[in-house]
Amino acid sequence: KKESYDSNKIAKLSINEMHEKKLNRELAEQNLLIEQNARLVERENISRNIHNSVGHSITAAIMTLDAADMLYEVKPDEARKRMNDANERMRGSLESIRRAVRALDDTGAPLEITDLISNFDTIIENFVMDSRIKVDKVYKTENVGSKISHENAEFLTGALEEFLTNGLKHGGANEYYVLLEGDSAHIRLVVKDNGENDFNEANREIKIKNGFGLKKIEQYVKRYGGKCSFENEGGFRSIVELPLIREGNVNEQ
Repeated sequence: KKESYDSNKIAKLSINEMHEKKLNRELAEQNLLIEQNARLVERENISRNIHNSVGHSITAAIMTLDAADMLYEVKPDEARKRMNDANERMRGSLESIRRAVRALDDTGAPLEITDLISNFDTIIENFVMDSRIKVDKVYKTENVGSKISHENAEFLTGALEEFLTNGLKHGGANEYYVLLEGDSAHIRLVVKDNGENDFNEANREIKIKNGFGLKKIEQYVKRYGGKCSFENEGGFRSIVELPLIREGNVNEQ
């Protein structure tokens, strides 16, 4: 009986050990998948940031250099100023690349809406300086009582750059209207230009699929429970809406 008891005990210990090893293996595999998914998300964020920050800055610098080339013979002082502006933008692009390849600060502190507005002002001022195009801006954020996550603020800033540059590059726009508004639960960005393009409901999916910027914007908005739309009636209009962080949950998004 003792031998039988010992055998049963050993068998149970072996089974428990095998079960524990199996659980540990499954846990390790699960952790590996989580880590791989996190890396994929990080790479996607990095690619979006490089496209938004660097791509638009380089495009603006090229436009500025083209303008300088045309002015060089007739207005050399203005041409030199444009060249200096382009040089500064390229230096800024280099710094953006350095920031983008570093680990993104996903746990960064949430921002006040006033900080987001300051970022918008910088983007618009740089765009106007480079393109000499009129941009009307309206901020209706007095009813916004919540903060916005660091990542969402970064995304909206990049989206604004995307919409401004796309209107000029693809539609030849020379006037823009930018609206930032919100309430206690949502923040909404609207950018409308007077450009002309062939975007419509029939080709919407293929246009977004082939357009790296719009595709990334749509994917991001869906991932974070927001809404976005793109319309082409009397100019191109882009609307992006994201949920805000509620007070008391400033670390959740």
